[in-house]
Amino acid sequence: MKLDVAREAQRRGLPATPVLEPTEVLENEHITARGTFRSLPVGGGQQAKVPVGFVFVDGVRAEVASGPPEVGEHTEEVRSSSAPAIPKTANAPGRPLEGLRVLDFGIGAVGVELGRLLAEYGADVLKVESSDFPDFIRTIMGTMMNPSFASSSRSKRGLGVDLKKARGLEIVEKLVRQADVFIENNAAGVMDRLGLGRERLRELNPKLGAFSSNMTGSQG
Repeated sequence: MKLDVAREAQRRGLPATPVLEPTEVLENEHITARGTFRSLPVGGGQQAKVPVGFVFVDGVRAEVASGPPEVGEHTEEVRSSSAPAIPKTANAPGRPLEGLRVLDFGIGAVGVELGRLLAEYGADVLKVESSDFPDFIRTIMGTMMNPSFASSSRSKRGLGVDLKKARGLEIVEKLVRQADVFIENNAAGVMDRLGLGRERLRELNPKLGAFSSNMTGSQG
């Protein structure tokens, strides 16, 4: 029943996900299609399903390749290796990310908090939204300015622009060419439809580091 409700809500464009029991998670069709879990040895000749990684870099999953080592498996290897030298830290003034330029298309949760974290370490973070599609923290709290929004947006600058208009997209494309990092956590396919999908970002700025996240992943 709860899976049916979630599917219907998602079909209507409503963010909804069922609260699953552990066994239901392992058997869920979406999670299975994404290959989220893999059977790996966990010691004592036993196998268990373990999460193999949630991050993809250039389309390749950064994943766990093997289970935990047996007791003593790497003892000789560790004993024979020399410890790396610890680098000396310079007492440089300022914050470590000063000079880094970030475009924040986050809409709540992980997107805006990542932008906030980079800003507090010195990055110049520009939060981009529009009056038609504002950060959902504005709307769910019942007012466009509220403590939750203010907290996640502190240390950032803001820009309101309509990406559905040619002039708006032109402005943002110019910003992309000047940026170092691009953050978004919209629903799968949104940025492609707005003309700022992965391949377009690569065309505009091959050196751009782009981070994308959403609740159910981009496939499955």
